[in-house]
Amino acid sequence: TRSLVLGQLAEVEKIEVTPADIDAEVVRLSSGAGAQADRLRQALNSPAARHSLEMLLLTRKTLDRLVNLATGEAATGAAGTEDKAPDQA
Repeated sequence: TRSLVLGQLAEVEKIEVTPADIDAEVVRLSSGAGAQADRLRQALNSPAARHSLEMLLLTRKTLDRLVNLATGEAATGAAGTEDKAPDQA
């Protein structure tokens, strides 16, 4: 049920993971692999691994948004931009 709730929140908040997000995660994960970095990067770029990373990042972004909402830091929208009041748009 937790994943259903997170999935619903991600949908309502329009939280998305872009290919650039996945690419950045591949770089982050492989940067500490030393001599095996190229091999790890290749493995992380397989379709199955990229899908897993997408789901991981979506969960991470959704949990971050939930924390922001719960702590009253909801001024930052799902896309990472500040929500403006109608008179400031």
